[in-house]
Amino acid sequence: MARGGARVWRRPITAWPHLLAMVLLAGTIAACTSGLTSMPIYSGSSVVSGTYLDSNGVGHGFVDNGGKFTTINDPHANSASLEGTWAVTLTNGGAVAGYYFDAKGVAHGFVDNGDRFTTVTDPSAGIAAGQGTEIVSINGLGIISGYFFDSKNVAHGFEEVAGKFSTFSDPSAGTKNATGSYLFGNPDLGTYVYGVNDKGVLFGEYVDNIGVAHGFEEVAGRYTTLDDPSAGGSSGEGSAIDDVRNSGVMVGYYADSNGVTHGFLDRAGKLSAIDDPFAGTAGGQGTLPSAIGNEGIVIGYFIDINGVAHGFADQAGKFTAIDDPSASIATGNGTFALGTASPFGP
Repeated sequence: MARGGARVWRRPITAWPHLLAMVLLAGTIAACTSGLTSMPIYSGSSVVSGTYLDSNGVGHGFVDNGGKFTTINDPHANSASLEGTWAVTLTNGGAVAGYYFDAKGVAHGFVDNGDRFTTVTDPSAGIAAGQGTEIVSINGLGIISGYFFDSKNVAHGFEEVAGKFSTFSDPSAGTKNATGSYLFGNPDLGTYVYGVNDKGVLFGEYVDNIGVAHGFEEVAGRYTTLDDPSAGGSSGEGSAIDDVRNSGVMVGYYADSNGVTHGFLDRAGKLSAIDDPFAGTAGGQGTLPSAIGNEGIVIGYFIDINGVAHGFADQAGKFTAIDDPSASIATGNGTFALGTASPFGP
């Protein structure tokens, strides 16, 4: 989805810097003046990964294990505002993966096994600022997936198995050169893979030539578009699929015609809304689920009325907060909960 310019939001954060457009826009809304009522703190059994922004706007990965936060910083990461380390996913074995930005503003995927960092770069990725490789998922079979930006600033999904990379591009995705002024100079067009479950279902979103996002699944080369019926159909709006369990249960989110994001849970075509009660309801605000664990706990984050991001865990409609204690709570900063252990599962 859209990162900057006239657009309202976009994923990557993956949040992530690509989702930061939403946070930054929220911070410009003059009506965002009141504070939040306290929300209970998450203390469940699921281990959560994510990223927080410090007072300088630098990203730092984290792992939250029962309320104990551990910071993850790739040693190659630059420390400029909106750069740093973005921890997106983790495995049952304790490996953490995501991406970092170097001093030239190029993204590189990483896998962290016990503070041993390995860089993962798709050979088709561009090497200019705003380009590069971003890991989003590692499934139970060890398959790494994510997306890269090519030398023309168009996004493509990828899988990596034992060093061999495969590229995925939804046939309906935009393919022309991106133009305009975008956050980090990145485009809105292309295909963004957010994971592949253990049954081989690949999922994510693609952005078409007019800037509308669409969720998709891919199985054996066949792409299926999945759009929430409440999603807006203008540039910078649309739908995304963030996680698909092996059972087929999926979570995602959409931007409505007012630029507000809403989460959803899809069980065999039956949609249920996911809206954190503390999420803002103005354009550039809202709720963005990121993952669903084996216990049915949905992990994600929301943007409050002050333009600050907060992680959340949703268990059967009961929301609890996930806020890294080192995160800045200034407008445009905060905590982004992005992944959970036991990925995909039953």
